Amino acid sequence: MADAQLPPEPLPAGPKPPVYPHPGGEPQQGPAIFRRWRKDVVFQWGFLFLLGVAALVVIVPVSAILIALVLTSGADSADRIAAVGDVLVGATLLLGLAAALVTLLAFMTALGPPNLRVQLACECSKPNNPAFQADRRADGTFQARQFKQLSCRVALWNDSGFTAKEPRVIVRLNAMALTAESDSQFLGDWSVLDVVNAVGITAIEWEGDPGYSIHPHSVRRLPGFYLNDLRWKEEWGSPGFIIEVLLDNLRSVFHVPANFEFNGELLAWEEAERGTVAPPWLPPPREKRRPGPPGSQVYVYTGLPDHEQQRHEQQRHEQERQASNGADT
Repeated sequence: MADAQLPPEPLPAGPKPPVYPHPGGEPQQGPAIFRRWRKDVVFQWGFLFLLGVAALVVIVPVSAILIALVLTSGADSADRIAAVGDVLVGATLLLGLAAALVTLLAFMTALGPPNLRVQLACECSKPNNPAFQADRRADGTFQARQFKQLSCRVALWNDSGFTAKEPRVIVRLNAMALTAESDSQFLGDWSVLDVVNAVGITAIEWEGDPGYSIHPHSVRRLPGFYLNDLRWKEEWGSPGFIIEVLLDNLRSVFHVPANFEFNGELLAWEEAERGTVAPPWLPPPREKRRPGPPGSQVYVYTGLPDHEQQRHEQQRHEQERQASNGADT
């Protein structure tokens, strides 16, 4: 009997871009009072003021009562004077300790960590929802079409009362890769961080100059970059962007899923997740309004301004019109 024909051995897998673990949602916080202490400057200074007043209200009356009891006691005058001196020394010591505690808390408040949120905005896509029109190569790789849809910008929103100084931002391509034609492609101090041989660039970075800061309750839009020759293969994994924001004592990681559209069909997401829209800021803010100075309210925006939203809608309609004209021809 002839030997049974064995199946051909699979070809060795080629190099792949890295796949990073999903960073998850917003890290677990402590009790509500500590979350409010971390984010609400008015609450912080109000608490410090009440703590100082409470120290005065308790220490001064108690000291006065003790002095009155000593002076009305039956001890001789020398003992009474010595006892009054001891009470005054003890009261002074307690007031000094209370003042030191208030000073320490005020120092910790002034140096608190910022609470950062991130937004990745690509042309022709909604913020934090990049979807790229792509063509399919012979080897199964989907390559995004080369036009303005690959122009992207990162925005950082400091949703806290503390300044974020000299941030460093890293954009990692999860299961994707791009190609830089030259060093001049990355403007505004963006530079290549990681490269996989025979695949392409998998990470870029940007670092703020000395003195660059994101002020409390404000948004900074970083210089844009172009995802030249962006490509993805289904066997590489789920495409997306891992955005890291690094400060002196803080590291925040955000995951932005990406998608590729081929012949009008979204390819990268599961069937149940197709059409899902990520919030325009990550992690999504829990409040749209927060208390400000007395007599005023400070509003924060969780979406694009009206004129930018209209521009994105017009670009999307133009993209759909071009796709329909191409299908008719």
